[in-house]
Amino acid sequence: MKKRYRTTAIVGVVFAGLLVYMMLQQRGRVTEKGEYFSLQLADISQIQVQAKDYKYTMARRGEEWWITQPFEGLMAKDTAKQVVQAIAALKPQKREGKNLQDPEFGLDAPQVTVTVTYKGNRTAVIRLGKQSPLGSMVFSTISNEPTALFLINQSFLSDVDKDPETMREKKLVADLKTDAVKQITIQRGDETVTAALVPLAKETTWRITAPRPLKADKAAVEAATFGLSGAEAVAFMPYTQENLATTGLDKPRLTITVTHEGSEPTTIYVGGEGKHAVETAATAPGETAGTTDEAIIYATCEGRPEILMIRAPLFTELNKGVLDLRDKHILQVKQDEIDSVRAQREQGLNFSMMKSGQEWQVTAPKTGKASSTAVSDLLFALIDLQALAYPVENGAEADLDEYGLNLPQATITVGTANRGKPITIWIGAKVPNETERYYARTSLATDVYEIDGGLLRGLPETTNSLIAPAGATGANGVLPGMPAGMPPGMPPMAPPPGGPGGP
Repeated sequence: MKKRYRTTAIVGVVFAGLLVYMMLQQRGRVTEKGEYFSLQLADISQIQVQAKDYKYTMARRGEEWWITQPFEGLMAKDTAKQVVQAIAALKPQKREGKNLQDPEFGLDAPQVTVTVTYKGNRTAVIRLGKQSPLGSMVFSTISNEPTALFLINQSFLSDVDKDPETMREKKLVADLKTDAVKQITIQRGDETVTAALVPLAKETTWRITAPRPLKADKAAVEAATFGLSGAEAVAFMPYTQENLATTGLDKPRLTITVTHEGSEPTTIYVGGEGKHAVETAATAPGETAGTTDEAIIYATCEGRPEILMIRAPLFTELNKGVLDLRDKHILQVKQDEIDSVRAQREQGLNFSMMKSGQEWQVTAPKTGKASSTAVSDLLFALIDLQALAYPVENGAEADLDEYGLNLPQATITVGTANRGKPITIWIGAKVPNETERYYARTSLATDVYEIDGGLLRGLPETTNSLIAPAGATGANGVLPGMPAGMPPGMPPMAPPPGGPGGP
């Protein structure tokens, strides 16, 4: 009973907290006593700042703030909020009966002039003059009360007197976080691939959903989304038709659409390559600072009329197709699922081994405890066997003679405890004009793969490399009652599908 009441109380507290949060979100900021304007942030629509070194205009567009002068560019969200918040919560100290023309105040040539548009078309002009003897305050006027002198905290001056270039949103996709990405589509030329998080069993997993359903390589997909979430501009260019053509963005090499939690899908365009001059500091006495060229790519986002220059490695991270993002593991088994292996070759050692308990035993051509090194190397090569290319896939007919798979040079049979039926791998001819690539096929599918020659090269060549030396840990001879050359439960060597000569 007590436990039930405690649970009910916890739920009640959580609900109350959520209710307060929602009310505050709807209500906006809570104004404080002494604020001059007492504005909500959404009440302010435009801010113009004229300073001695900088001049800029920022305007609200929906939920975003944009610099509109001296250039057009998206503002960093936190930077924009800092400026808007400084005005909305401004708390000046009023002084009546002062001569505003007194040079002491410096208001005839103010350091900064801020013009605020709020609540529709209402405007206010704030002029910031000299620093007061109090040190932390600045003499000021506000146009709503033209005869009054105000003292405004020095921090307000720091909040608004900024170089507009430093206020830009440098991230290619603002607010994008890798763990919030739900789907990514990459189009390059005529090829388009989509990967999405899909519910599967008890968890969500990455799957390729287009051009056809395939298991995705989680690491490859997340490398692309990670590159996208971390991409930042090193410089910007105006969004003009001339610049779009010059940077290749009129005919982008990549078009990427990313869907992330809590936001609408964002489309990114990646154009050509270029160079950007980067200042270099002197590193030793007598040296002078200089510049060096840095390789960049040009990119832009739909609905964001500015061109971003981003370091060139991003292109490699995003230039992915189906082959790059699909899971290319051929066997799709885990190491602890394999309980027997048999290899038969035209040239080289033929052997078989099986797992007994936690140990492996060689059963042919000799019998004995298997070398732990040989076993671990072989199992790793099998579970990590990946396709480098797919000459034939998706149910297409294959002329196996063309790939040397009617009479394969090697046949490897892998037994797995939970599948019942062993998996057979046939390795055929070398791929023309390729170093150490071979055609291969398995009993799991009709696809023909290109694989690296590492699996063939790694097969044991002698019984000495296969069987643990006498006296070594784990070497204890033949398993009692085991037929020589044949692991229990493993069927005779299976020819390729279609009979002794293959399909």
